[in-house]
Amino acid sequence: MKISARRGIITFFAFVSVGGFFPKATAADDALTFHAGFTSGSILEQGSTYGADSSVWVDGQYRFELGPVEGRVRAKYEIPEGTLFYDGSYVQFPFGDWVAGVGVKDRHWSLSPNTSLILSDNASPVPAIYLTKTDRSAFKAPILSWIGPWEADLFLGYNDKGGNFRDANMLGARVVVEPIKDLEIEAVWTTQFFPDDADLRNIFGGETNAGISPDANGMAGFGVAYAWGGNRIYTQVIGEDAAGLAPSCFMYLAGYSRQTRIGTIPSTLNLEVVDTRISESPNGYCGPGTAYRNGTHPYIQDGVVMGAPIDSEGVSVSVRGTHDLPDYDIDWSLGYDVVNDASIANHRLSSQRVDGLSAHLGLGFDYHGTRVMSRVHYNGYELDRAAIDEGLAFSIELSKSF
Repeated sequence: MKISARRGIITFFAFVSVGGFFPKATAADDALTFHAGFTSGSILEQGSTYGADSSVWVDGQYRFELGPVEGRVRAKYEIPEGTLFYDGSYVQFPFGDWVAGVGVKDRHWSLSPNTSLILSDNASPVPAIYLTKTDRSAFKAPILSWIGPWEADLFLGYNDKGGNFRDANMLGARVVVEPIKDLEIEAVWTTQFFPDDADLRNIFGGETNAGISPDANGMAGFGVAYAWGGNRIYTQVIGEDAAGLAPSCFMYLAGYSRQTRIGTIPSTLNLEVVDTRISESPNGYCGPGTAYRNGTHPYIQDGVVMGAPIDSEGVSVSVRGTHDLPDYDIDWSLGYDVVNDASIANHRLSSQRVDGLSAHLGLGFDYHGTRVMSRVHYNGYELDRAAIDEGLAFSIELSKSF
């Protein structure tokens, strides 16, 4: 199936938002939320931190129920650019442990709380139809019960790459199983393809970048996480190419989190390392600049990488913390980043290799029913292709639910 027009999905949700299609829909609890934000400068992880790429934005969302159908309509307006988005909107039908739906729903395919190498909230979500197992429950059949609790997500979407690239379809699947308590294992897979040109044998086969349909680009990999006490370790490994039926040309993510108390203050501490540099294989394949940079299908949505924010040829080492005080919350991070390590001339973030420190300090509190969040960011380097300047930037966000 080809989803041929993103505009059609957006028009559909605009119609829903004024009650034209579901005039008798009832509001869910805390159904209506308004949110506004301002940043004095761009940061590397702006999409995943703020859900907006603009310096000033306002958005509202409305969650509703209509008999067996549920959904959310969200509209975001980025003021300087004068652009309106419906990212985060969807309509879905729950049945048992599953939901089937259509929308531009955010996905974070990773066991990391911060980053995904294959699908993150760094870029705008892909408009898609989807089938998702939302409840992590086990098979009742004894022959499959050893798998333990499991969940799954399958979607077919419309990949609007932006720029001069030809739009494509995107197919993805993720399964997470818990065969032993607190041991999670995930398997993930995506492929971008032109529906008029692709061959199903190639889309679902082991040679997505060659052979029958060289215009199909696949990525796949796995993740593992294990928790004990207040500790949790996790990793994700994603291959940018295929060798037979197995992924190859890998990038890596690993981290450690601890939930603890500092004095009487509930706190979470996290250490994470991300590396999107890919070495050349013994047969001369892959090498610098492989990650997210397929010539026909760059791994982007609206010009922004759908995986790790540092994009191709990057390294990020970060320490993060959150602290829940009685009257306010504090979050912070300190990291060291390398961007475009191979100095690729047409890199999306920087025209040359840059490295340096990055940090932020945030404070959040409630004021008469309004949530206030403010952060100060420090960029220790300039990213000339992404319009990110070296120096300080500050932000403030306001949100209120009804």
